[in-house]
Amino acid sequence: MKNILFIKEYDFNGNIIYYKDSNGFEYWYDSNGKVIHYKNSDGYEQWYEYASNGNIIHWWNSKGIEQWWDSDGYPISKEQYDILYGTHA
Repeated sequence: MKNILFIKEYDFNGNIIYYKDSNGFEYWYDSNGKVIHYKNSDGYEQWYEYASNGNIIHWWNSKGIEQWWDSDGYPISKEQYDILYGTHA
């Protein structure tokens, strides 16, 4: 059985901000403990954005796929996202 080693990094408040295991999986976290970036050992990556209530509002990956939601969790178009959040993601 293989021992899985890991690296963890924390901010000044003791919140985890980074995690990597010996299999090459990496996770980056925001100050609320939500994953904001993920990368596997094959180089595949995912990114996440959240609304102030903690719901995911934007997700995209290294394959060029993107999805958007309103703060209640309902799927929306990129144009609706830009209007709601005032960004051009």
